[in-house]
Amino acid sequence: MIVAHNVRYVRQGNTILDGITWKAERNEHWIMLGPNGSGKSSFIKLLTLYEWPTDGFIEIDGMRSGTEPVSVMRRKIGLFEPALHSSIAHFYPDMTGEEIVQAGARGALALYESPPEEVVHRARKLLVEERLPWERPFSVMSSGEQRRTLLMRALMPKPSMLILDEPFESLDMKARYQLESTLKRNTEGMVTLTALHRIEEIPAHASHALLMKNGKVLRSGPLEELLNRENLSELYEMQLEVTKHAGRYSCRPT
Repeated sequence: MIVAHNVRYVRQGNTILDGITWKAERNEHWIMLGPNGSGKSSFIKLLTLYEWPTDGFIEIDGMRSGTEPVSVMRRKIGLFEPALHSSIAHFYPDMTGEEIVQAGARGALALYESPPEEVVHRARKLLVEERLPWERPFSVMSSGEQRRTLLMRALMPKPSMLILDEPFESLDMKARYQLESTLKRNTEGMVTLTALHRIEEIPAHASHALLMKNGKVLRSGPLEELLNRENLSELYEMQLEVTKHAGRYSCRPT
């Protein structure tokens, strides 16, 4: 379980997040929506403990920020950032998919020492089960393969929660659905939080929604109850028509 309790985040006199309270439990798959500047990225930084709240606290599996070692709490949170592929491809062009995933066991960008046998075995198992080219250099993989390899990297420490920041951005249709299927297969029993810009990219297995606006929670709860014309029109400050077909959402201006 992960909890954000009355979190405020102030930097240089600007209140970026104000009174955020949110709770997610095992096997809940959340999506986070909101316009640019709503506080989504800042909230992710707090949840992953790369920034600290001005007030309030983050709690992960009973461990509270400010009272537990950051290194211990961070192992509970997996972070999937597609932008990471550029850094890896540029600085470590010869690293294989297997090495990228092995490095994820320590949250490192690259391998700086030989990993333990159990790390080698787990990394190989994850990649083989997803039919990913574990021996191929990461830099020459397709965008879809790179994205799914990075997902395996985020899952290496066996986190309680996985946070995904725009995971489907710039992927073609086939790669997007492959990534979604990989995500569903590998996150059963976990908590996931996926930040998105477009509701068309909401995974079919998503269960809950967190709607962010002006640094506050506008609404949160079951996806089916929240994704409607009234809530999204208020969220984006424009009149929107929301439809759902075969488990997929879409919207258009009215």
